[in-house]
Amino acid sequence: MNINLVEPLQEAVQRALPWDLTLTLPEGEFKTKAPTVADLALLARGDNVGMEDLHAVLERLFEEPRPDVRAWSGEQIGAVLAAITSYFGEHLRKNSQGLTKRVATLVKKAMGSGNS
Repeated sequence: MNINLVEPLQEAVQRALPWDLTLTLPEGEFKTKAPTVADLALLARGDNVGMEDLHAVLERLFEEPRPDVRAWSGEQIGAVLAAITSYFGEHLRKNSQGLTKRVATLVKKAMGSGNS
């Protein structure tokens, strides 16, 4: 049995805390997506993350059309990761109280739905 809890959680988080970050890069402007829990866990490994995994995370952080992250220098990768993680931190800080209330509402709704 496989129960997918990642997608519904990501959708609920996006509804509760809409993500709106566009980065202007040499190739143009690109809309980003919020990092997933799995992306954050991978990035938290720091030095233990290989370039292939890092490129995969960077690709997931952009909506279509995506920039060619595999062509970026280390400096570009660092700047983009710094921008996204900075926005992520500010985004959470600003919305943490509202998120707590919204999540509590979602949990009550889910618990009272009677679905199993």
